[in-house]
Amino acid sequence: MSTKILCFVLVLQQLIGLLLAQQVSRNIFQYGVSSHEVTETSAVLWTRLNITHLQSLASGNVTLKVQVATNNFTSASYEQEQEIGTLQDIVSSRNASDLTIQYQIKNLTQSYTNYFYRFVVAVNGADENGFSSPIGKFKTPPSA
Repeated sequence: MSTKILCFVLVLQQLIGLLLAQQVSRNIFQYGVSSHEVTETSAVLWTRLNITHLQSLASGNVTLKVQVATNNFTSASYEQEQEIGTLQDIVSSRNASDLTIQYQIKNLTQSYTNYFYRFVVAVNGADENGFSSPIGKFKTPPSA
């Protein structure tokens, strides 16, 4: 009986940790994501970071990345993954713009294709230790 209780407690702790991580992720990216100026080979991606929740992460090596995929992130393979910068660089350079991030993703390889994207705050270089934005979607126009 005590083994079942121990297993239940461990599973419950993991679920609580997952729910807390999702809440922090929603708070960091509370303004969502957006895309615009989409062409056959590029798109401008937007998000706004919530500084209040980011400051609690400042103790570690924190970077902001953008990931683009054609598979809705159902697998670990991405079309592109690009690092935007460290949290310290972003906060110091974007203070006047209220931590609004616009990033142009280039060299998209498929026209007339649905692309999915997300921003990731990676802690100590590992995505699994970080937080992801909501997933956004855009469609490239057909070739001319």
